[in-house]
Amino acid sequence: MANRFLSSDQTKWFGPTHIGPAPAGRTDNGAKRISKFIFEGPEGSPIAKLRSSYETAIGAVTGLRKKRDETESTGQYTSLGISEQLAKSAVTDEIPALKRARAAVDKIKGEIAEKRSGLKLTKPTDEQQRELAEIRSAMRGMSTEQRETFVKQNRSDPTVAAAIAHAIPALSGVDPLVRQHIAEEQLKREHGDVLGELADLEEVVSVVDKVTSVARAELREIMGTTPEIFEQVAKVGEHRDGEMPFKVETRVIEGRAVDVCRVYDMAAKEWRDASNEEISGRAA
Repeated sequence: MANRFLSSDQTKWFGPTHIGPAPAGRTDNGAKRISKFIFEGPEGSPIAKLRSSYETAIGAVTGLRKKRDETESTGQYTSLGISEQLAKSAVTDEIPALKRARAAVDKIKGEIAEKRSGLKLTKPTDEQQRELAEIRSAMRGMSTEQRETFVKQNRSDPTVAAAIAHAIPALSGVDPLVRQHIAEEQLKREHGDVLGELADLEEVVSVVDKVTSVARAELREIMGTTPEIFEQVAKVGEHRDGEMPFKVETRVIEGRAVDVCRVYDMAAKEWRDASNEEISGRAA
């Protein structure tokens, strides 16, 4: 079954097939293959946030690659000098941006896990409990072979499945692993739509998760540094999940006290008024 978030409008699909060209001296570029973002969701939805993270990751790579081309074209720097110039830019621009994108993906992963763990089997009524107890009692009275046959023949019956799922294995006589699997099947019966939606959302997450991961590796390759040097640079840019320092100041404007959001711009090395996008990002 197709992912429910798949966009039927291919003009809205976004992204390259590879995060970048093959490494120097190699023709195989399979390790850099990525999926296009082919999903769609309303503004503010997890899908929209994931698309934003995807676009940010691609933008960080293309942006730093463009800066490398521009720096090389000046003819003013050695290979080491080019790497130094790119590191200065990346530590305040591409690396923090990519870290924020990755943090957004991780947040959605956590939300999915929390929602899935919150799904529980519907508690039976007192009357239903008595019926389920009778089924379990009958099962305990069966031989192992009879019980296994009974379960095999009636596993898809919601009432029999509920009798097994709503009690410890000893009360029905089934193997603990069988009871666990039947409980999972029963959960799908009761919450199938929600579980299906979460599975589709996880598929989208996996696409963006890979892109943000390979984008980070691509930034290092574009910078032309060793992994050790890159990690030293990234440690600075990824501090606080890539968020710029943020504070709220109170100003008196036309005789009224007004709260103003401020961010510390690491590139300019000064505090400035936050943009609407930066404020919205903090509130998300």
